[in-house]
Amino acid sequence: MKDREIPECVKNIQHKYSCNAAEYITSIDNEDVYSIYSVDSNGFELPIGLPVFVFVKDIHTCTTIEGKEALELSCKLFTDE
Repeated sequence: MKDREIPECVKNIQHKYSCNAAEYITSIDNEDVYSIYSVDSNGFELPIGLPVFVFVKDIHTCTTIEGKEALELSCKLFTDE
C-alpha cells in the first residue's frame, strides 16, 4: 500500500489497544480504513487475536471496528471471491 501519514486519532487508538503499528488498507464510503497491530523488535507481527480496524472520516473522527465485525470485514477485504 502507498505510505501515508497515520492520523493522530489512529495513533491514539493504537495506544489504547497496546499496538505499535498501523497500516492504511483501503477506503470504504469515503472513509480511510487502517489496520492496527503490534510488531516485535525484529519487525515481525505479533498475534493480537481478532483484527482491529479504524475507519477515519476526517482527522478528528475515527470509528473502531473489532471482534466478529472486524473478522467479517477482514474476510471481505482479504479473500478472493
